[in-house]
Amino acid sequence: MHAVHDRLPLHASPMDTRIHRVNVNESRISLASRIDCNSALLCIAVSVLAMLPYLQTFGHEFITLDDGVFVFQNPYVMNGMSWDGFLYSLGLQPPDIKFPHLGHPLAWWSHMLDVQMFGLNPCGHHVVNVLLHAANVALLFVFLSRLTGSSVSAAICATIFAVHPAHVQVVAWVAQRKTLLCGVFQLLCLISYLRYAERPNIRRYVIVTVFFSMALLSKASAVTLPCVFLLLDFWPLQRSRAFKSFGCDVSGSVCSTRSLVSLLIEKLPWFAMTAGISLFAYMSQEQAGAVLGHPSVSDRLVKSMDAYCVYILKSTIPDLTGVLHPAPIAPSGWKIAAEALTLITITLLALWRVKKQPSILVGWCWFIGTLVPVVGVVQLASQLYATRYLYLTMPGLLVALSSDRSLQFQSTQSTARRIATIGSLALVLTGYLALTTYEASKWRDSITLFSYAIEVEGLDRQTGTLLAMKLSEEQRWEESVEYFREVIGIDGEYGRVFYGLYRDALEQLLKSEPNRSREWNDLGVVHCLLSDFQKAIPCFEQAVQLDPDLTQAVLNAEHARIELEKSSQATDTSSSLTGHEKGE
Repeated sequence: MHAVHDRLPLHASPMDTRIHRVNVNESRISLASRIDCNSALLCIAVSVLAMLPYLQTFGHEFITLDDGVFVFQNPYVMNGMSWDGFLYSLGLQPPDIKFPHLGHPLAWWSHMLDVQMFGLNPCGHHVVNVLLHAANVALLFVFLSRLTGSSVSAAICATIFAVHPAHVQVVAWVAQRKTLLCGVFQLLCLISYLRYAERPNIRRYVIVTVFFSMALLSKASAVTLPCVFLLLDFWPLQRSRAFKSFGCDVSGSVCSTRSLVSLLIEKLPWFAMTAGISLFAYMSQEQAGAVLGHPSVSDRLVKSMDAYCVYILKSTIPDLTGVLHPAPIAPSGWKIAAEALTLITITLLALWRVKKQPSILVGWCWFIGTLVPVVGVVQLASQLYATRYLYLTMPGLLVALSSDRSLQFQSTQSTARRIATIGSLALVLTGYLALTTYEASKWRDSITLFSYAIEVEGLDRQTGTLLAMKLSEEQRWEESVEYFREVIGIDGEYGRVFYGLYRDALEQLLKSEPNRSREWNDLGVVHCLLSDFQKAIPCFEQAVQLDPDLTQAVLNAEHARIELEKSSQATDTSSSLTGHEKGE
């Protein structure tokens, strides 16, 4: 009896079970074979489609942002699979601010294995990323098919995920291997949990736990999975009497009479794992200097509401994005009120529809719950938003969408409605595919990417510095100097770290083009900022000689002489005091 029931899709009701059992010897084998064949073809189709816009990345280079830390500059990774690398991945090597372990061992092992197989040829690393993305799409299709019982709606939602422009950062960026791996194990964990819930036993519980562990060891963002399990217990599984009190129209429940407390106790080991990996990840990020402080509760609430609304917009109407998204200016009062009203309205609508469409509430709670680690509760680096964070959270919205009857093309639908649905989907998916292909092309190399980011998001200090440094590396001194100048103009304190690089770029430019008066003046300013006034004065004098009307250089030269005299007097005083102490 259990074996027959276990082959049934989740959406089969107890009455359906009885009906199927009557004819099990006559029709089940042929029917199941036909359905499995169609589902397999759909799964292969969406997986292939997922790879198409990213085939171009096979010819792309590494990106200087993070790819060096994770692959081509990291001494532990560059040695391939090694004992030192294994210890490093677990955080057991002495801390190194340049190469922090960041708390995701499986991702490190994946990079080491890539180097073992492909060396430092970027092609192999990009191929693995694209294959992992295709695997995620296939697993999402399987999960949604099992969740809803409709392979058609599952294929549509998996296709949206496959070609969504918000995922370009994750797939085209080698450093985001951790997100792709986490996605694979997270979806395997969810599929395993559905099987476990149908017929709980120790073996299936262990399988769920293993996949959950691997997801956590890939990226700490998987900490929200136990909460997702509880959402699945509510719909479609309805594993507790407490959930049945909502009166939801759910035909796929496993008809359990367990209490809510027993379901929570069942998940205690998983919550314990969540707490442990959260602490480990936080300590790793703090050691790397990525935790920027502890804002007040009100600030966190405002940031979270703002981030949620941005992610909702990016999920539905994606636009051009770069690579870094600096924290925006604090939103105004009216914007905060509008964002709060938006979130409250969506939540109330989901609650209102819970009896007829519980999937909407489950998908919405899934989405907002899995975004908790990245919406500003703890701000990492200087980023508050990043489209790559949607990769692991968008399945929640797709769960809400997958149960929409218009996507299942039932026989009761009119021809006009089917045509309208197909046309709308074709238009949306074509637009997504075109935008994804275009954005993936911008990840060809660092200069192309950072230039594109500045074009679509404006110049910010981080992207400007990264572009200036890469231009210097390519010996494009004039362009490098321009970007260094603009970055220092935006934030002089931030630019202080890069004064030495700016000085080197200016010196190289002036070697080839010594008649640039403005650049001589800038070089003198940089020497002053580095407290090297003796070198600064000849630079200012050279600038004035080339352009006598450059009054700024004249004033700077006078200022440098005064500062040099002050430093000389301070040195003489210090020497005198030292000599006096020795005499005593």
